[in-house]
Amino acid sequence: MQNSQGEYTLLLYDLKGNIKVSFTLPSGWQQTRLEVSDLPPGVYLLKVMQNNRCIGVEKVVVD
Repeated sequence: MQNSQGEYTLLLYDLKGNIKVSFTLPSGWQQTRLEVSDLPPGVYLLKVMQNNRCIGVEKVVVD
């Protein structure tokens, strides 16, 4: 998900709605790694925000 109009905020939620990981990426980013080794196994939701709008949600499985 790339767009040159502002920063991106990535939020990783557990299925109870708790934010487990949150970080900001500068505009123009193309890829990043999400460190999940500290998280317990399970299903999480990754929400990508730009300008306070959700532009994407993906399921993340940690095993």
